[in-house]
Amino acid sequence: MTSSRDADKLKELWKEQRLNYKPIETTRFKSNFARFNFELLDVEVMGDLEVYSKGQWRKVIVNSFKTISFTESKVNVPTLVEQVRILQLFGRQKDVDKIALIKKLM
Repeated sequence: MTSSRDADKLKELWKEQRLNYKPIETTRFKSNFARFNFELLDVEVMGDLEVYSKGQWRKVIVNSFKTISFTESKVNVPTLVEQVRILQLFGRQKDVDKIALIKKLM
């Protein structure tokens, strides 16, 4: 999750890794979206992510995060408690399953 501006920057920087992929759930989520393939994993970028919940579009904001450093980069990752809050907002079965896994770590 990032800003729409930064999603556009990543689309340009990672254009060689970009996959031709469109999200299925366009009525529940909207964002400046792209998926990229890197050697070890795929990465999804969601600029200005919004979720349709309780009859309205809500911007998804990360309120609490931890900064993780690797190589020469730093990434902000939502805390476990924050991940649970966001996944509850999403409300799909796969999100409920992820919540159960996260709660085992807490």
